[in-house]
Amino acid sequence: MQAPEVLKGWIGNYWETGMEEPARLIFQDERFTEGKSWSLDGMHELRAGHHLRIYAPDGDLLWEGTLGMKRRSWFGPADLVPPEIDHWFHLNPPLRAELRISGNNC
Repeated sequence: MQAPEVLKGWIGNYWETGMEEPARLIFQDERFTEGKSWSLDGMHELRAGHHLRIYAPDGDLLWEGTLGMKRRSWFGPADLVPPEIDHWFHLNPPLRAELRISGNNC
């Protein structure tokens, strides 16, 4: 079995004019950035099963875990990340993170 690949980068959100759904939570691979510009080539839409580490600006680990879908109510949308960390995906500057990619969660 191949060891998972660990990508280094940032967390954020992605939205385009014309999208009908809410902004997508994403991980941006640092290898596909130039200054403050992010490339779609390095953008990973986060999904259930992805393992994520999120770091504070001082480098301390803020949160680590495997993402999973949790429904808060019968009619509401399912949450991909715990509600208490959702706002971290909307910070500017974005927080550093690591995304663990394995064959079954890429």
